Amino acid sequence: VTALMLATTLLLQWLPAWLPSAFTNDTDVTAAASVYLSLLSWSFVAYGLVFVCSGLFQSLGNTRPALLTSTIRLLMFALIVLWLSTRPGFRVEYVWYAALATVWLHALLTLFLLRSEFRRRMLPTTVRSTVDVASASGEDALHGVTRSGLKQRAS
Repeated sequence: VTALMLATTLLLQWLPAWLPSAFTNDTDVTAAASVYLSLLSWSFVAYGLVFVCSGLFQSLGNTRPALLTSTIRLLMFALIVLWLSTRPGFRVEYVWYAALATVWLHALLTLFLLRSEFRRRMLPTTVRSTVDVASASGEDALHGVTRSGLKQRAS
């Protein structure tokens, strides 16, 4: 999914007028749609990440994080657009920038929560405790190596 979204992003960055010109001959409409598509295409990879992460949450049987991050994104987007619409010189492009920013924040938050969920579920409690203690000391507990990459000698 994310690879397909990346390919679509590249296509719309390279030829943004290609898609709208298939539907209209009006140059103003094609120009506005081209700006929209070239800007919003940068969010396609983020949407792909959100889609995949939401599916992983569903497969783990915990859909609450996906619902929470989607709700946060929608609320942030609505509040930002409401605020922007009261500013002098408001333009529709500002809505597109807000959509772009909020979807990337959504993707980052979803990835963070998925990583936390994997750590919580996939590492046994004893290993997780060892990793947490080792992280505090700067050592990789699973391999006995410090963050600098040098093995510590037992004293």
